[in-house]
Amino acid sequence: MVFCPSGATCTPRVHILRFSFDQIMRIPDERTCAFLLACLLCSMLLLSEDAEPPFIPISDLASAEDGAVISTEGLVASLHRYDSGAESLILVDVSGCETARIVCSPGGREMPSFYLSVGDAARATGEISFEGTAATMFCDSDGILLLKKAAHVLDVAVLSSNWELFEGDRLNVSGVLENAGRESWYLLRDSAGTCSMSARAGPDAGVIPVGVEVVVDCTMILDKSTMAFVLLVWSAEVVVDNNPFVQGSRWPLSWPPLG
Repeated sequence: MVFCPSGATCTPRVHILRFSFDQIMRIPDERTCAFLLACLLCSMLLLSEDAEPPFIPISDLASAEDGAVISTEGLVASLHRYDSGAESLILVDVSGCETARIVCSPGGREMPSFYLSVGDAARATGEISFEGTAATMFCDSDGILLLKKAAHVLDVAVLSSNWELFEGDRLNVSGVLENAGRESWYLLRDSAGTCSMSARAGPDAGVIPVGVEVVVDCTMILDKSTMAFVLLVWSAEVVVDNNPFVQGSRWPLSWPPLG
């Protein structure tokens, strides 16, 4: 409370005291010194809690300290649900084919299987462990974030260089379809025209647009007649402005919604 003489105007002033550790240690009163040290430690703890965990690429996870809380990201190569409610993800760094296993327990947000699909780009934040044969991250559902859908990041070049991770999976892949000279057979090329994969129209695939950029809903299978991997196409959508899979769009920006 501030008392002012009658008729006078008083403006209370608040002085913020800033102390260094050396200044605190020179305070003669032990109780005051202990109080200020306690305040300093609490401030340090609050700052550490608000700090973002360090980001470590999947290729460098071996350099992380066992038990450290970190973030990493990659493409979803597999997603498995357990009866206990937990889920397991495999994230792959497509630049070097390294993988990371993520074990996710229920948290405040939806579980990853609600919004993630194979081929999506995702970020995981959790505690890293090296108890097994490979690094494993443990987190809850709050630690998983969708960065981009597969149609934005998974193209022919990425798929062909990491085929062993996506065999048998149903995927959304972007590229340009071209006729291959046989009925119902096509070539799916990347936008740069440097890489291609054979594609075959599946049952009830409908009209397959060629010569334009598309997002292909397909499954990568082994064609026993040629002993080569081909894309079994279920449908193909032309990339247009109102297409939710349009290349370079920001839909959805992230999932689960932040805030």
